Parts: sequence; C-alpha cells; structure tokens
Amino acid sequence: MSLRINTNTAAMNALRNLTNVSDNFARSIERLSSGLRINRGADDPAGLIISENLRAQMVGLAQATANAQDAANLVKTAEGALDEIHNLLRTMRQLAVHAANTGVNDLTAVQADQTQIRSALESLNRIAEQTQFGTKKLLDGTAGISAQVTDTARLAGIFMGSTFNGVIVQSGEVTITVNTAATRATVAGTATYASVNSSIALVAGGSTGAGGTVVINGQSITVTGNDTVQTLIDRINALTSVTGVSAMFSYANGSGVVYLTQVNYGANFKIEANQSATLLFSGVNASSSTGVDAVVTVQVTTSAGVTSATFTGGRASG
Repeated sequence: MSLRINTNTAAMNALRNLTNVSDNFARSIERLSSGLRINRGADDPAGLIISENLRAQMVGLAQATANAQDAANLVKTAEGALDEIHNLLRTMRQLAVHAANTGVNDLTAVQADQTQIRSALESLNRIAEQTQFGTKKLLDGTAGISAQVTDTARLAGIFMGSTFNGVIVQSGEVTITVNTAATRATVAGTATYASVNSSIALVAGGSTGAGGTVVINGQSITVTGNDTVQTLIDRINALTSVTGVSAMFSYANGSGVVYLTQVNYGANFKIEANQSATLLFSGVNASSSTGVDAVVTVQVTTSAGVTSATFTGGRASG
C-alpha cells in the first residue's frame, strides 16, 4: 500500500501570511486601545525591565514630593502660630515700656497693663498647647528629645549655661556637684503692723498719718494714711513685672512686717528699696539685697585622669 501527501504550497504560504497579518493586527489594536507600546513581556523584555524601573522611580519621586508638601504645610502651621506669639511678645514689650512711664501713669493704668500682659501670657500658653498638625503637637515641648550618652568617644563637651570645652575619648563618669545653691534677694521690713488689714497710719512708732512713698528698684508706690498694709502690698505686686520684686505679709515675733522677695535667682537681680515715711522700715529709710549665683563643679573622670570645671551663674572660668 502506498502513501501520498497532498500539498498546496501556495495555500500554505497564504495561510502563514494571513496568520502573521492577523497577529500584527491584533497587536496593533491592543497597543492602540491601551496606549502602551509594551503590554506584556513578550513585546519587549528589555524595554519592560527599563519601564518598570522608571515607574518605581516615578512613584517614589511622587511620594517624596507629597512628603515635602506635607512638611511645608507643617512648617507653615508652626510659622503661623509663631507669628502670633511674636505679635504677643511685641505687645507685651510695648505694655512694659508703657508701664515704666511712672511720671504719667497712675496705679490704675499700670494694673491695666499688667492685666493685659497676663492675658497675653495665657494666650501664649494656649497657642503653644493647641498648635498641632494632624495629631502632632508642634510647640508644646512634646517633640523634645532626651538622650543618654553611652559612647563617651562621641561626647565632645557639656553645655550648662555655658560650654565645658574638651574632648572625652575614654569611658568614665561625669559628676556634677552643687557647691552653692542660687538664692534670691530678700528684704524684710522692720516697721511692724498688727495685721495685714491694719491702717498704714498705725505702724508701730511711725508717723505716717499722711502716708508716703516707697521706691523699689526705681518704681514709686504711693499710699495714704487711710490705706491698709494689704493695699501697699497689692500696689507693690502690681509692679512686679517691672521691678521683679513681690511683697507679702509675714509674722515674726508676734508682729507683722512686709517682706520683699526678688522673683529671679542670682547675683544679677537685686532689691533696692527706700521710703519717704515709715512704711517698710523703722529707724532707716533704705535697704538693699542681692541674690547669690549658683556654683556648680562638673568633674569628668576617665582612665586618663580627672578634668573639672567650675560654673558660677552658668559660666565657667577660664
């Protein structure tokens, strides 16, 4: 039995060409509909790898741009709050300068300035507490960082109101010793009163029936003989933001005196008080006091030896 193969070369060539044309047509329609030259790896393997890398970079750059915009918005939020804080600080300075004009201002004007300053301080605290971006607080201090040094080779110095110079290259320990604690200036009055509600005219051994004037750190406070000791204390405290001095009534040996205290610590802050009548002091017309700076010794001990420095009022000698 013989076998025969029927062939039609022309028909087979036509079929092959038709298949190729159909495949090319389908590929062209796919590219036209998707808008992409590469729709699958078979279209261009090398080009597909390059395009995927470029897509990854584009996505990363787009997100980096969005992150930068978010950071810019955060900074703008903080900047807006800081602008308000700066405006409040300028207003407070203006009020302080206005209150210092004792030649024109009476006690009511000074107290009004002080009230506005207290309101500004409350606004400052409120802005610091409430300024946030999303849920992140920006100005309340929660973004602060506390760090502990474990590698002393990276510790180049210590800052404590000043700079402790030197380089620590070996492990050891740092010892901080408070030699002298900072104190505030204080002045105890010697004119005695039965109580804080006593009339100024009833000071023991005094002759203040017509009242008088007390000058504290250059600021004058005037009272009449009908005013009480509490009135004198209130007027002194109304000027605390200017003088830095507060007053209180204190009992000693069964009698009450007016006690003056500087609100700040250190030798740069003092109390200078004088009087035109026996209001605060008996037998003398003036008294003064100066605070004391803190003295701290910082000692760094390593296997190489001991290095120390003494800070007075936040400054190291040498």
